[in-house]
Amino acid sequence: MRKIESAADRELFAAERPGGSGIESIMRDPSDPSRFDFMSLGKGDRFYRMEFHATCIGNAVPEAALVFPDTERLKHDIDVTELDAGAPTDIARFVLSGRAWAMKFALSQGSEEMASSFAKGSPVLSWEEIRRRDQELGGKYRAALARQGIAFKRVMKAPAATQPTTRAASKSG
Repeated sequence: MRKIESAADRELFAAERPGGSGIESIMRDPSDPSRFDFMSLGKGDRFYRMEFHATCIGNAVPEAALVFPDTERLKHDIDVTELDAGAPTDIARFVLSGRAWAMKFALSQGSEEMASSFAKGSPVLSWEEIRRRDQELGGKYRAALARQGIAFKRVMKAPAATQPTTRAASKSG
C-alpha cells in the first residue's frame, strides 16, 4: 500500500488489486489510534463494495455495542420470521445466500447501481418499491428497538475527498 492524497486530518493508504480490478484502501486519523476504516472499490464503480469501520481498538467495547434485541418482544411490534438453515425454502435460500444483506447494503448507500449488481436471483421488484418497503420496515424496526432501549448509531459517509486515487501523496518539507 502507498500513502495517497487525502483530507488534511486523515492518512489514506491504497493499493490496486492484482489485475487492476479495483482499489483497496485504509484510512485513519493519526490522532486516534483506536479506529481505522477499510474501503474496497471495484473498477468503474461509484460506490464501495465493502466499507468497514474498526473502532475501540485497544479499548473495551462498550456494552451497548453488544446488545441484541429480544426477538420475543420484537414479535409484538413487527413480523419476525425464524428461518431453519436446513429448510429448502426460497426465502431461506435467498437470505442465506447473502443477497438479502447485499440489497440492504445497496439501500443504505442509496445506490440503485449497486442494487442492480446484487439483484440477480432476488425478488422482482422496482427500486422504488424496495426503497419504500425498506423505509417502512426500517421505521417500525427502529421504533421496536427503541422500546427495548436499543439505538444504533448511523454510519457517517466519508466525504468524496477521501476516496482513493492513483495520485501519489505529495511530500512536505
